[in-house]
Amino acid sequence: GAAGRAEAFSIFCNGSGSATDTSLTAPGWTITQLTALVTQGNIAMASYAAIAPDTSSATFTATFTGKNNCNNFDAQTIDEFSGNDQTGGTTTFDAHNGASGSNGACSLQVTPANDNDGLWGACYAGGTGVGSGFTLGYAPASDSRSEWQILSGGSGSPQTVNWSGSKAWVAVAATITYFWMLK
Repeated sequence: GAAGRAEAFSIFCNGSGSATDTSLTAPGWTITQLTALVTQGNIAMASYAAIAPDTSSATFTATFTGKNNCNNFDAQTIDEFSGNDQTGGTTTFDAHNGASGSNGACSLQVTPANDNDGLWGACYAGGTGVGSGFTLGYAPASDSRSEWQILSGGSGSPQTVNWSGSKAWVAVAATITYFWMLK
């Protein structure tokens, strides 16, 4: 991509052990954890955000503390957005949430701090189709995917991010502040 673009990450693991924490690092990148670790049974997920510092390739390292391994499945979603506020951290990613469920489709709400934010979410296990009004983002496997949309208004009003599905699930969501709405 390009320097200054907003990068939204989700990392998830399905394997033995109980996750107690998580981290995401990359040399030269300032990465902010948005959602705390969300767990459901053996699956765990968290979200992170960054502003791309340049166009150089980077190696990211995702870890799950307390997990013996991710022998069943591990993956990450990475989605890139342009036109965003380039401040980074929770200024750019101004609202976020995480949730889990034992059976059904991923669904959670996030309340934007600004009108016309970007709305992004990622789901593992209970996410087989995108929610109404969303565009499919990154989908590394049939049970994991991200989605996004640009809101019309929305400041202070809870917005639902959801997928179709029928399994135990974990999900995260965040909003992304856009330049054109700042004054």
